[in-house]
Amino acid sequence: MAQIYFSKFNINSEIYAIYKDDKLKEKILDDILEKIDTETIIEESVEDKGNKGIEEIQESEENEDKIYRYKFCNLEKNYDNRTVTGRLVKIFKGEVQSYDEEKDTINIEEKDDCASSCTFHFDLKREQIAFITRRDFGYKQFNKYFKELVETYFENISFEIFLENNIDDLKEKIYSFSKLLSVEIVIIPPNASTNDFDTLFGTSKKDVEESNATKYTQRLDVSTKSPNGINARTNFFDRMFFGIAKGYGQITAKGKNNFNQLMTVTSDEDAPYKRPILDVEKDSIIAFKEKANDYIIELVSQKMELKLDENKPNQGAEE
Repeated sequence: MAQIYFSKFNINSEIYAIYKDDKLKEKILDDILEKIDTETIIEESVEDKGNKGIEEIQESEENEDKIYRYKFCNLEKNYDNRTVTGRLVKIFKGEVQSYDEEKDTINIEEKDDCASSCTFHFDLKREQIAFITRRDFGYKQFNKYFKELVETYFENISFEIFLENNIDDLKEKIYSFSKLLSVEIVIIPPNASTNDFDTLFGTSKKDVEESNATKYTQRLDVSTKSPNGINARTNFFDRMFFGIAKGYGQITAKGKNNFNQLMTVTSDEDAPYKRPILDVEKDSIIAFKEKANDYIIELVSQKMELKLDENKPNQGAEE
């Protein structure tokens, strides 16, 4: 059984203009639907390992001199429903092995057009992307190159794509630290409405908007010698969890577990929101579109039910 991952697609650079004119968001999304194509290609060498995640570093170590090309293919657009289904493909030079039964040996052939692809369904109306991953094509690469490809269609507009998280699993893992030592949170202004913006930034909302900042990064630390760790059961963290659950950010937490061992929890690696799909359906455009559409409706419905009790008193580090 394969797994479908989900990402929230966010317009980032024009967000404050969108707050003043919601029609601008619709225009940008319509432009994406119109412009997304199978001709645009971006290239990247993997020899530079700086600032890469684990999956990118592993790929670099195996293929240090390779050039990868990324593009969309097999696109099917539905203008009435404002959706695009297709594949994001990675093309590279590599080895293809085949078994020769007569000679009982392996034939190895160099190919310039090896490929690995992720089937996806992009619901622009709900601003959600459902997709599968491969062993050599993980969620980080998918989000990175999906974003970069879409940005090529615009001169002055940028986007942010965050992996959707299972917020209950994420909270449970962060609350499980016996001592929370550091937390780094990245949040962007919500695309949904100014109500979510007000909820996220509270009394700082005016200052954030006046700054014109389109990404908010907060880091909290305590000394390892401190008797108390960071308290994650506070109104501040409730707001940040609310933003992450809505698809507007991510979190990395480090600390010690009950065995006094150092551990790290990240929202993407440790609490992704996933849903199952049969192996025979994951590469079928028609089957994937139907399954992904149902899951996206389910996910968006869950997110609409999210509420934040801002009057809840802070709790201690332990219940």
